[in-house]
Amino acid sequence: DAAAATGVPSANVANALDATGFWTPDRLIASTLYEGSPGWTTQVVNGVTRRYFFYREANSTNMAYIYRTCSIEDSCSFSAPTVFDPGTSGVSAVHAGDVSWVCFRNAYSSGSIWCDWIDSIGTVHYGPDPIGASTNTTPTLVFSQDRLFLAWRAEGSSGAILFSTFQAGAGWSLPQYVSGAYTDDPPTLASNGTESPRQLYLVYNRRSDHQVVFRQYDLGNFDGADRELPPAERSASMSFNTWKGRPAANVFLGRLHIAASPSSDSGEAWYARCATNDCTTPGQWSGWAQLDYGVS
Repeated sequence: DAAAATGVPSANVANALDATGFWTPDRLIASTLYEGSPGWTTQVVNGVTRRYFFYREANSTNMAYIYRTCSIEDSCSFSAPTVFDPGTSGVSAVHAGDVSWVCFRNAYSSGSIWCDWIDSIGTVHYGPDPIGASTNTTPTLVFSQDRLFLAWRAEGSSGAILFSTFQAGAGWSLPQYVSGAYTDDPPTLASNGTESPRQLYLVYNRRSDHQVVFRQYDLGNFDGADRELPPAERSASMSFNTWKGRPAANVFLGRLHIAASPSSDSGEAWYARCATNDCTTPGQWSGWAQLDYGVS
């Protein structure tokens, strides 16, 4: 699938959209092997850029990170790995203010989600952890305006999606169910961060028909109707009708971008984007296009 683990140890490889909207070539991040979905953050402190890469070590419960402090790609190497906690899922990481947050399913307390953060001088701080948050998959974490948003698939067989928020001075809110949202896979949050107006989306593979759908955050919840790309905006080359696994999503230049893997075992990744910042209006989406092949 496009964002979740297949259980196969993988080298850290990534590509990205450039400013013109074209995909850059694949780039080897590091030779370290990992399992589960990894996470990126970028901190800029006193003019120095530090890039963190968080991951779970292959064949291990070690949650670790590597980093580098140069801003020119490929001009310097990453640090040696630092193990900071035990975990049994992929990680979700986000930059908020001058710190980096990372959340994951921990290895000790059954299903509980732990969250740690790294300050501007590189010190790891443990907690606070979300209240009553537990899952058997990877949680998803974003920063939007002045708070963190964490979402996850409920532990067990219900498939319900819940979310919680964290704000400085207030701590974590109590978990809140997303009405009518059910999935067999980890959900994904996508945000434009500190930009205004706030754009915050929940993207997931709907349990009932395995379609990739999204909801927009409004009035304190994600309880609006599921929205999916209309069939007319599908690519003629698509030979499948359903998706599998966790979709990947991001808001870039005010537009929601989604990548997902088909239900077939072809290893393909497909990508679509909203043409404007009004992604809930029909006709605003590009057709699905094949992006690449992969194993995670």
